[in-house]
Amino acid sequence: FLEIFFHWFQFNCMGLIEKNFEGFLIDGGKKKNIIVMKLLCYFHKFKVKVLHLFVKTNNILKILPKKLGILSIDIDGNDYWILKEILSSKSNIEMIVVEYNASFLDKSITVPYDENFNRHSKHKSGMYHGASLKAFIKLLNSYNYCLINTTGGINAFFLKKKLLTKFDVKEINFEKGYQENFLRNAWSNTTAKDQFKKISHLDYIYL
Repeated sequence: FLEIFFHWFQFNCMGLIEKNFEGFLIDGGKKKNIIVMKLLCYFHKFKVKVLHLFVKTNNILKILPKKLGILSIDIDGNDYWILKEILSSKSNIEMIVVEYNASFLDKSITVPYDENFNRHSKHKSGMYHGASLKAFIKLLNSYNYCLINTTGGINAFFLKKKLLTKFDVKEINFEKGYQENFLRNAWSNTTAKDQFKKISHLDYIYL
């Protein structure tokens, strides 16, 4: 597996590490997070390499593992563009997990690429980042991936279409998969519609 952006006590592929999967964890944030994760991997003898790197479209392919079963991306910024770059080079990954921006509602949009993207600098709400669920569905469908689940209005899970029968799962559409971000709604005391109103004047790429 490869997980781009993580925190040592919470990340999507934690369960895979506990099951002795080999993998890579990449994060461009504070070095303390990297050091703690490296120590945990050393003491628990996890088969995981930890790298401190701010991922961009011009460096992601240089560090992409040759064999990759599961990819998870949650970088709160250029998620769509990084994923698109990966898919253009390697589209045989079995499962892809992405964080979608539920505040973008049912629109097929993403933020424009900015290699130094910081969501809090872009807008004080921190709600302007990444891409919508519908945008991810369109992109991944074009590489023969199907949406199979979403959780909490945050993560969306895509599986290679040819593997649906093997793992006994079914494809779901946007209407069945979309959920509002429960945590964001709770701390902001708003709905996704309210959230988009705050950021609707900003720049978007319509897909």
